[in-house]
Amino acid sequence: SPDELEAVVRNKRCVAERGREPGLRLTRGAHEVALAEWGSDILEACAPIAAALDAANGGNAYRDALASANVRLNNPATTPSARVLETMARDYGRSIGFKGHFLIEPKPMEPMKHHYDFDAQSVIGFLRQHDLAGDFKLNVEANHATLAGHDFAHDLRMCADAGLLGSIDANRGDPRNGWDTDQFPLDVHDCVNMVCWT
Repeated sequence: SPDELEAVVRNKRCVAERGREPGLRLTRGAHEVALAEWGSDILEACAPIAAALDAANGGNAYRDALASANVRLNNPATTPSARVLETMARDYGRSIGFKGHFLIEPKPMEPMKHHYDFDAQSVIGFLRQHDLAGDFKLNVEANHATLAGHDFAHDLRMCADAGLLGSIDANRGDPRNGWDTDQFPLDVHDCVNMVCWT
């Protein structure tokens, strides 16, 4: 139903922006439920499947995968993406004396599904969740904003308002093909908006 689809979109946005917030609640049917509780329910429902796969293949690989997912569910700082970014920014980059900001670019269609860097607001939420906003800023590309369903000015404004606009990649795409074609910006209106919103 339209209400269910709206709840799915709202839940995705909440998790992308505030997934580490203690007690975060999501809409599940007609009720609200804690993110960790819902995740635990899903993992628990997967347990019989994991047991059957382990029995068929030998070993405990599937049970261990569920246990690993449970750890990540209860401690988001252990997720691979959080550990990679933290290692880049805090460990390696700072250890070689880099004092600037690292840049991360939203990429809505690479791969072709929603993930932590779908659009500027998702990246901003991710960086805030993982306490990385002091080390990272965003490189905003015009066509990636378009592919995320926004206009370029929108993503620039989101970053500027959050104090996380690091650089601008003015590459545009062809709106008819739905892919990243890295063309020069030719629309005067878009270019003026880009300047006005930053």
